[in-house]
Order: sequence, then C-alpha cells, then structure tokens
Amino acid sequence: MAEALAIALRQDAPIPLDFWLEVARGETVALVGPSGAGKTTVLRCIAGLHRATEAKVVCNGQVWADTAAGIDLAARDRRVGFVFQSYALFPHMTARQNVMEAMLDIGAQKREAEAQRLLAQMQLEGLEDRRPAQLSGGQQQRVALARALARKPDILLLDEPFSAVDHPTRRQLHRSIEAVRALSDLPIVMVTHDIEDAARIADRLCLVIDGRMVEALDRPSFRSNPDTQLARWMAQ
Repeated sequence: MAEALAIALRQDAPIPLDFWLEVARGETVALVGPSGAGKTTVLRCIAGLHRATEAKVVCNGQVWADTAAGIDLAARDRRVGFVFQSYALFPHMTARQNVMEAMLDIGAQKREAEAQRLLAQMQLEGLEDRRPAQLSGGQQQRVALARALARKPDILLLDEPFSAVDHPTRRQLHRSIEAVRALSDLPIVMVTHDIEDAARIADRLCLVIDGRMVEALDRPSFRSNPDTQLARWMAQ
C-alpha cells in the first residue's frame, strides 16, 4: 500500500509530543493509551487546529505543515474529514443541512442529493430533517461521519467515536466505519480508549504514552501475542 500520510511532531508544552507516524492508503490506525498522552493533539495537528513547535505533515505528497520551511496550511485548506468526540454539529440545522454545510463548493441541488446519499449510507433515512437535539448520540455520530465524508477528504480522523454510545449503537457505528473502508481507500486515524473497538476496526494499534509512540502492532500480532507493552498497559 502506498503511503498517504507522514507526520513528525515535537513540542514541550502544553502536552509534550515527540511523535511520528506513517499511514498507508486504505489503512486504519488506532492511537490508544492513557488520558493526556497527546492522542487528540496529534489529530488536531494533522487537521491544522493545533501547531506543534516542530511539525511536518505530508498527505498524498502535499506538504500541509513544515515548520522548518515556514509552511502551515490553514485547516480549511487541508482536505480532512474530522469527527469530533463532541460531534460539533450545528444545533440549529437539520441533519441534511449539517452535511450540506461541508460542501459549499458545489451547487445547492447537487449538495442536497449528495447529502441524502451520504445519510443513506449511514443508515439515517427518514431522519434527514431532524435537528441534533432530536437524534440519539449514535445518530448524531453518524451525521458527523457523513459530514466528514462530504468534504471529499484525503484523510479521515476519528476522535473517540464510540465513547458516548451503548453497545448496540457501537456495533452499528462499527458497520458504518467498515462501510466507509469498503467504499474508499481513505487512510483513517482513530483515537480510542477502548482496545476492543480498536482491535475490531484498525489494521494497526499504536500505544501512545507521554506523547511518544512506544509500540505499534498489526492486528494479528496484537491478538496472538500477550507479551507486549500494549498488553501490559491494558492489564494495569
């Protein structure tokens, strides 16, 4: 698989980072580890929402950030689909309008049809005219995922996508993400505290502690080898 994303980040504060990562096209990588380890900060650096002291972010051959060269593309200029832990939906807009808001570069009629298609892909038919307050947490999460895909992103970032939903809803979200993977070759970087979610969705699990990647395992290695740093961290 061809490399789609390469990042290197370093900062001393507010959260220390000394982190690098490469993600192949079509690969899903899960960042796991304790709270405060810098996992979400990594996502924000990729998206252009946080600037590390030293940073290099290259996606599909395009340099999004290179502090040594004075390059720092604004978030709006990076083709990133970001699903936030809080969903970050516009409360006064319907599900359809939230998705349409992410694709203002095409005509209104095409936007509506594309929003309808994406919401159907997320199994949200019949809920298009509901506002976020009228949707369950899992439904809001799937609207947020549809909106992220509406940007035609080069990379998809998921911040704790399963943290606020029950087990049946979690399984439905698993299926939605698996459908995205089946229909595209997007690289996906996911932050989660749930190892089982990571092991089901991700091709590779990366243990992040104190802003450093201390171990990276592919899914078979994680499943078959109990004597890893990740396994020891889980047992604590």
